[in-house]
Amino acid sequence: MLSALAHGEEDGFVKTLQPRYNTPMKNPIEAMFQPNPNDMPEIWIWALSWFSKPPQSPAKRMKQAVLVEVIKGEFAAQLEKRGISEDMSGLHSLYRADSAWALQIARREFPRDWPTLGVHATTAAAFGLRHVELMTGKTIDARQPLPGYVKEWATW
Repeated sequence: MLSALAHGEEDGFVKTLQPRYNTPMKNPIEAMFQPNPNDMPEIWIWALSWFSKPPQSPAKRMKQAVLVEVIKGEFAAQLEKRGISEDMSGLHSLYRADSAWALQIARREFPRDWPTLGVHATTAAAFGLRHVELMTGKTIDARQPLPGYVKEWATW
């Protein structure tokens, strides 16, 4: 088994151990923000899990759902503005680039309530739902009960 994992000269002992594939190890923090385009970042998974749970305040959750939809509706404009492709890697790039625009949307849509809506979590939920839409090819409306298949991604 050791020979399958390592290369090197053997004199009864393995003198040098090297990975079988010459791929550099990623910094765990860097890996969190530069995932495989088909992998969902953990923050989006957490946000989908949070958004999928029954709310303490249905009125507040409805505002959050509206905010999710408005943010999702803004994705195309934000991607175009930055010259980023409208695909999975573009979605990841947009999230890493800047989310100040999402905060501005929250302030515009809910001028009195935005501080209590969990804008960062709501933004991550919007990105998570868009990720699921891209993976499934199906449109999801956050203002409606979420389809059961969303729970496959909301595994926090």
